[in-house]
Formats: sequence, structure tokens, C-alpha cells
Amino acid sequence: MGRRYRGWEAPEDLQTHAGTDIYDDMDYFAPPPEEIGEVTSASTTLTRGKAPMGPGLRAVAILGSAFAGLVIGVGIDFAAGVRNPFWMACWPVVLAGGGALITWAFTGFSHTCTYVGREGVARYDCKGSRDQVTETELFQFRKATELRTTTVRRYTNGVYQGTDYTYTWTDVGGRKVHTIKGTYSSEAGNPPALDLYHYASSAEMAWSLYLLDDAQRQLTTKGEVRFRLGGDDYVAVGKDYLRLRLGGQKIERDTRDIQSVSVKQGVFIVKEVGAKEGWFRSKGVFKFDYSKLANPQLFMLLLDKVAGLPIE
Repeated sequence: MGRRYRGWEAPEDLQTHAGTDIYDDMDYFAPPPEEIGEVTSASTTLTRGKAPMGPGLRAVAILGSAFAGLVIGVGIDFAAGVRNPFWMACWPVVLAGGGALITWAFTGFSHTCTYVGREGVARYDCKGSRDQVTETELFQFRKATELRTTTVRRYTNGVYQGTDYTYTWTDVGGRKVHTIKGTYSSEAGNPPALDLYHYASSAEMAWSLYLLDDAQRQLTTKGEVRFRLGGDDYVAVGKDYLRLRLGGQKIERDTRDIQSVSVKQGVFIVKEVGAKEGWFRSKGVFKFDYSKLANPQLFMLLLDKVAGLPIE
């Protein structure tokens, strides 16, 4: 049995992770932990007054769906004139089982409450009842040094199947210390406001802001902020320049000599003024994978505000 928590009242000016308003009927069934600092966004899938279906009523609903599936399966057998014993049994059993499983899933009571703070993130789940709460996630930013993200849209025979996302924080030794990952189905844009994808995205924003003070210190003391690409490769942002080390090759360019920086199909592309890009050979074009870049959101922020090179 999970620990019993008291609910939490969200401040009036707070928004969800997707940037939408928090309504009065949103039930934050567990309060944010102090370890994550001031809360910057919060979401919950539970609404006030929503209660789990009674076990008896739920059992009746499941059995009713199973019976309906059984009847439909028998009807298919008769309508199609099925005579093979295997198929005569297959349709009723499959449809009855499918109906029962679907009803079981839709009548269950399972909700999630998530918080993003200035110093970390937290997630709580409740299953079975509002009082069956477990803290499934608590991560403090101070335990990590780098964040890398991947977003993959999956297709089968040209048909969209879903989008997988992974946000992975690592420590100074490169060890994974926290991961937020999931899947959503929205080919054209972002998923609905309460989807956990927005929790991951908001966490990245809070993480990037958390790193800003140290980034300013590096700019003051070293003149640049370096972002690792794995191995010895990196890209560094300075006030008037961009410096890269890619595959052993070192490149440094004044920002006035850079035509554009863009992201296409998961790849950062840096083009010099007068760059020429071809199928087999390019000149003045440098590329590196988005998924390999540490702290990509902070990199893009500094690229714009410090180097004066906004992402196209």
C-alpha cells in the first residue's frame, strides 16, 4: 500500500507543462517534494470527484463486454457459414477476450501527477484508488551534468506508427542518472496537453535554465561554453565565434563568417558564408548529430543570445 498523501493547491499563476491553464477541477493528489525547489509547471490526469468504479460494477461491465464479443463471434460464424471447428471457436473466443480486456483497461483507475521545479522533477502515480499513491520519480538536477535527447518518428510502409522520445541525464562520469521516455501518436504536431511528453519537454527547459549561471561563469572565465559530442568531439560557443572539433578536425569561425545554423532530420548543420553543399562533396558545411550533443536547448539559447546565431 502506498503512502497516504494530502492534495496540493496549485498557485493561480502556475501552468501545466504544455503551457495551458490549470483548472480548479484538476486534482493534484500528492504535493511536490521540497527537493525540486520552486515549482515551475505541474500536470495531473486526475480531476476532482473522479472515483474508481466499484469492483462489482466493473466485473459486470467486463463480463458484459465479454458476452457481447461472444455473441458477435457466433454471429460471424453463422453469417459466414464457418464449419471448421477451429475457426468456429476462434472468433467468439478472440472477440470475447478482446472485449473483456478493453473494458478492463478503460474501467481501471490509474492517474499520474507530475511536477517540474527549478532544481528537479517529480512524478507520482495512483492506482486502484486516490489513496494508493507511490512516488515513482524524484530527480534533482544537481546529480547530473549533461542531458541528451532523441525523438524518433516511426513509419511502416510509409504509414506513421508513433513517435518515441527519450531524455537522458548523465553525471560527470557519463553514467545515466535519470531518464524520461515514452511514446505518443501525433504526426503533425505535439500530443495533447496532458501527455507525459510535455513533462519531459518542460524538464528540459528547467534544466537549461538551471545551467545558465554556470554557463555565464564559463563565459566570464573561459570566454566560451563547451558542449560535448561524445569522445573528444565538441562544439564551443563564444561571444564572437563558434569552435568545433569533429572527428579530430578543429574548426573555428568568426560569427560574421557563418551564414546559418539549422537543424534538419536530427542533424545540426553549420554553413559558412559562400558554402557549397553537394551529394559527394561539400565545402564550408559542418554537421553533427542532435542526439549526441549535450544540453542541446542551452546550446541553441547561447548560440542565439551570445553568438548572435539563431537556429533557422
